[in-house]
Amino acid sequence: MPKDKSNSDKSTGIKKVKGENFYRDAKKASMLKMYSGGKAKRDANGKVIQSAAFQKTEKETEDGRVAPDRRWFGNTRVISQDALNHFRESLAEKSHDPYSVVLRRNKLPMGLIQEPNLGKAKGMAGNHIVDTEPFSDTFGPNAHRKRPNINVSSFEELGQVGAGAITEDRLDSSAPTPSLDHIKNLNMSAAEASGPIDLDKVDADQIPFDLGDLKNTNREAAYRKGTSKRIWAELYKVIDSSDVIIHVLDSRDPEGTLCHSVLETVRKERSHKQVILVLNKVDLVPTWVTAKWVKHLSRTYPTLAMHSNINNSFGKGALIQLLRQFSVLHSDRKQISVGLIGYPNVGKSSIINTLKKKKVCNVAPIPGETKVWQYVALMKRIYMIDCPGIVPASKNDTDTDTVLKGVVRVENLATPPEHIGELLRRVRHEYLERTYQIKKPEDGVWEGERGAQDVLEKIAKRTGKLLRGGQPDQNAAAKMLLNDWIRGKIPFFTNPPGIDAEPVIKTLPEEPQVKPADWKGKGKANENDEQDPIESKKLKGVSQPIKQIPVATKFLPDDVKGHEDAFEDDGQGEQADGDADDAVAINEEDEIEDEEEYEEPQLEDIGWDEVFGGNNAPAEELEVESAEEGSNDDEFAKPARKVEFAEEDEKKKGKEPRMTTNKGKKSNYYTNANVKNKNKSKQRPEPPVEEVEKKKHDNSDAYLKLWIDLLRQLKDLGLDDKQEVRLGTISTLFQSLDFYGHSLSLQSWEEIIWTVIIPLLDKSLSSHWQESLILALESTANVFKNYLHSKIKHLDSFNRFWSNLSDILTEMFKTAESKSVSLALKSFITILEVSEKGEVSRDVYQVGWSTSQTCLSIIKSTEAVYAQESLELLLKFIKCLYQSQGSYWDDDRCVEYIKSIDFVLKYTNHSKIRADFDILTPLQNQSLKNLSTVEKHNASITSVVLDTMSRWSMLAYNKEAVHNARVSFVALSKQTMAKFAPFVKENCMLNQTVISSGSLNHSIKALGTPMSIKYLCPPASKRDDSTLWEIAQDHYCNYVQVVLDMLQQQKNSIRDEDHASILTSMVNIMSDNCKVDRRLAMNEKIELQARWERHEVKLINNFKQTLLPQLGDKRIPLALTEELIETLCNATYPYLNPEDYNYGSLIEEITSPVERLSYYIFDVLFQISQEKLGPADLKYARSFSAIEVGE
Repeated sequence: MPKDKSNSDKSTGIKKVKGENFYRDAKKASMLKMYSGGKAKRDANGKVIQSAAFQKTEKETEDGRVAPDRRWFGNTRVISQDALNHFRESLAEKSHDPYSVVLRRNKLPMGLIQEPNLGKAKGMAGNHIVDTEPFSDTFGPNAHRKRPNINVSSFEELGQVGAGAITEDRLDSSAPTPSLDHIKNLNMSAAEASGPIDLDKVDADQIPFDLGDLKNTNREAAYRKGTSKRIWAELYKVIDSSDVIIHVLDSRDPEGTLCHSVLETVRKERSHKQVILVLNKVDLVPTWVTAKWVKHLSRTYPTLAMHSNINNSFGKGALIQLLRQFSVLHSDRKQISVGLIGYPNVGKSSIINTLKKKKVCNVAPIPGETKVWQYVALMKRIYMIDCPGIVPASKNDTDTDTVLKGVVRVENLATPPEHIGELLRRVRHEYLERTYQIKKPEDGVWEGERGAQDVLEKIAKRTGKLLRGGQPDQNAAAKMLLNDWIRGKIPFFTNPPGIDAEPVIKTLPEEPQVKPADWKGKGKANENDEQDPIESKKLKGVSQPIKQIPVATKFLPDDVKGHEDAFEDDGQGEQADGDADDAVAINEEDEIEDEEEYEEPQLEDIGWDEVFGGNNAPAEELEVESAEEGSNDDEFAKPARKVEFAEEDEKKKGKEPRMTTNKGKKSNYYTNANVKNKNKSKQRPEPPVEEVEKKKHDNSDAYLKLWIDLLRQLKDLGLDDKQEVRLGTISTLFQSLDFYGHSLSLQSWEEIIWTVIIPLLDKSLSSHWQESLILALESTANVFKNYLHSKIKHLDSFNRFWSNLSDILTEMFKTAESKSVSLALKSFITILEVSEKGEVSRDVYQVGWSTSQTCLSIIKSTEAVYAQESLELLLKFIKCLYQSQGSYWDDDRCVEYIKSIDFVLKYTNHSKIRADFDILTPLQNQSLKNLSTVEKHNASITSVVLDTMSRWSMLAYNKEAVHNARVSFVALSKQTMAKFAPFVKENCMLNQTVISSGSLNHSIKALGTPMSIKYLCPPASKRDDSTLWEIAQDHYCNYVQVVLDMLQQQKNSIRDEDHASILTSMVNIMSDNCKVDRRLAMNEKIELQARWERHEVKLINNFKQTLLPQLGDKRIPLALTEELIETLCNATYPYLNPEDYNYGSLIEEITSPVERLSYYIFDVLFQISQEKLGPADLKYARSFSAIEVGE
């Protein structure tokens, strides 16, 4: 027989705690009790007195009977139709309100309350059978039914009618698909007959097929990102697994990044899931725009503003408070899951990282970084789900709209310039002029194809994105512009709609209580309907000071000013919005504390009669404060849990309120007593301002004095004899200074520097405590990094402080301790890199330069061996000095800078310093970087740089430089020789700089030297048999052409003597090349000889094209030409019989490559004879030996 609930025995054992999964439940406790229960107890006769835990009693083993009670065979839970209708109407008022949550859904007959959305026709709301046939007309005394009207007389005829309908459907399905031209003709004829047609009002059944499919057939793959089945499958997983859905929007374009179809699906098919809108990237728009959008979107969904950043965020505390409210509402579950959805690159993963305050999801400023969904534990009872970005299909979005939303990776676009026109239409032109420093077009036209082309050309020229011939690279400029647009470097925002405008999120037709008007008319109600606009709602307990959002983008004054009514409902403050963990902590301890503060009442199982018998509404408000209520509560109180119980539950007592006392309340007798001196304003009288300021000043002085005394004590402890004590104390000292440095005055900083930091460094240096000194220098550099521009550079003794630090670096160089010197240089480089970001006096850089020169002098005067890392860092240190103040240096200082680089590079010529043969050493690489930073602001500096490059290219085969060295300069020579031609082309031909002839001759000689020693040249690589002279000869041919073009361009600026000197150097290089004894190569392999032959032929052809026409120049001495002819003749003697040679004859294949080279040289002689000598001019005939020139 069933027992009443009041008579049921409560089960013993450990009850399962809600929300916890590691306690023993009742089943586990009974099982353990069975294991340790022991045997049954028996009396003297052996009868069981007390059964064991695993035994059944005798009473349980007897046959049982079911009591003859009619309650076993009747309805156990019933409800009347009137109560069900009343419940349905009450639920309908709140079921579609996003600010309300239905509690205990599993206890409610949702199948009877809500009609399923089954059997829907297109464009219809479903079959509401109760509306067409009420219950009272179907059942009861007033029931009446009509016989169905069927126009058939037999079942056979009825079957024929059904078969005919099936045949018609098959014929319609097998009909051919009409062509696109046919559809256009039909549309044109229909338009002519009935006028213009609104496609939005045409039923989908009237369109034969989706015309959008024709558009997507030839669409590029880049524009289809985010629409694949795999991405949508990930979205469905996230939605199905989530209890709360956060839709992330881009604050620059909230309406464009809103997924209407997804929200519509959630509203229809998953109405039990709560939706939150989060406006991310609010630091990229003005604060009034954020306030307007939040107020507008809050009419349909709870909306929050957020700036995602791990270290400095906005809206983090508000979002956590809102999620905690949902966690309390779903307290019947162990945990809740919160899914984040939205367009790609709107910041879904960044929000999760912000809430966790560490990197748990990969983020990138490009779309498509998140590939699959990711489950992240935020708290003990709240989990976050990251979802890949989705792009819902929209007939209104073009490919350009998709690109500007940040959905497509810019590098995958085939034609980026086609999207720039729309970008220019959206952004204000003043922002483009300010961002890229370009001027407005003369005709003032920005939009259109011509305007886009003009802007791209200006940006390309401004940023140096040029093609061959100096043409602007519009593709590269367009990609850069689109990337800057997506990453927020270009100021932009969409104007928010007014308060009475149409909501961005449109409600369903079956929700009249939420929809203010007929949305088919785009927000305009019918004439007969009353206009009832939706008021924007506000989350109680979750306020946001939108005015305090740190906007990173600089807008124009008219954009910043905005509207005055945007902040009328702005919260006064948001506690925990500064990401303070003590305000809103998300660790387990705070979660446990919250659970202790609120204990959910232990409710018994509620019967159907108890649920439907009361008059309470079935839904509960999610602590929403409507705009009509106008609550004045500005405090950020912890949201209380509002729960409506049945009448029986209300009688039960909950947790007793905590006892409170007057302890800590500052009041006296006169505060509340009715006396003469009672404070009428009901406010505590404030002390005078002078008294308050004096008290603050006294407290501040006492605090600073105590703080400085503490730092001095730490300094004394940092000079202890034990290394462990010193290192730990120094670390603590500088960490404390770094933490509290922002609150110290300049006077306090002065005292700390000269009583704590400098004595600590001097003592560590004099005591040779290398580890302590390095740690102190690194910590000092960190202090510079954080407080240089705000505190340290404003000190009166800043220059003296920097000079002391430089002296310490100089003393460390004298020790020649490689590791210590390297670490000290890293610290100083850190300080200089921070100094470059602000304006620091030139005295600082002057002291740094003097220090670097002193260090170089120490290296020159001592025989100590410095590691390559130390020398490399010294070059980097000098480079930082030059980049900061190099534009103010004179020529002498720049020359001294170049000589310093040259000296450090040659210092690698030490027996204990090794280097690779094929690649640059780190020191050589840094030397090239330093040399490239030299500003060639005049011809003398340019000439010095070219001379330095020439010396470096000759180090590989300079016996004096590599006599006792183990370093290979081959890689440096290869790198330097390749820079000659671009260097002259950039500085001489483009910048019109006139380089001295001596520097040009030096560079030509540097390239010609390996050609003069040829087969004695060192190999160019250990990986193959290539030689250095082959590489030099290729660069020489290119360099000769560039120099001759430069001479032709600057012929009016170069003297004739300099011109003749350069041509003479080139002719001498050709003569030296022909003087090489080629018989040394005849013993090599034929393949190697053939490769060398190709290089020689290339040089000969270059000579014919460049120098041979110059031999007729009057500025070339005749003796030089005679010497060249004689050298060419001598080069042919060992391999050729002149009597057997015929000009232009074919060379036999059996001839060796070295022998064939003589024929090429002989061709050059004949060309010289034809151009330089006439038929009657036999002045140089003796140089041709037995050859009769006249013939």
